[in-house]
Amino acid sequence: MEKDETPSIKGMDKSIRKADFVAARLMSTGRRKTCSIYMAEVIEYEEQEEEARLSFMKKSGDVYIWPENKDTSWEATDNIICTVGFPIPTMANSREQFRLRLSKEDIT
Repeated sequence: MEKDETPSIKGMDKSIRKADFVAARLMSTGRRKTCSIYMAEVIEYEEQEEEARLSFMKKSGDVYIWPENKDTSWEATDNIICTVGFPIPTMANSREQFRLRLSKEDIT
């Protein structure tokens, strides 16, 4: 049996609802299976189906931005690690840039 090396979040809330911001883990579809963590907004939630439609943000340096082309997909709620705080706008420039309240120390 292989050890599960998927990152987890210590002591974070995993209950979700529409408009929450979440950290989600996704596996790559390439030859080498890797797991990455992405930040997203829940835009639809199907509790009975155990799925959520997520709108993913793009990491840009140490902030997150909304991509020019919307990046959405239905994901199993098992892929949602936790909820994160509402994005905090930064005043770096005229582009919409946000910080999310999730530190590297929370990921194990």
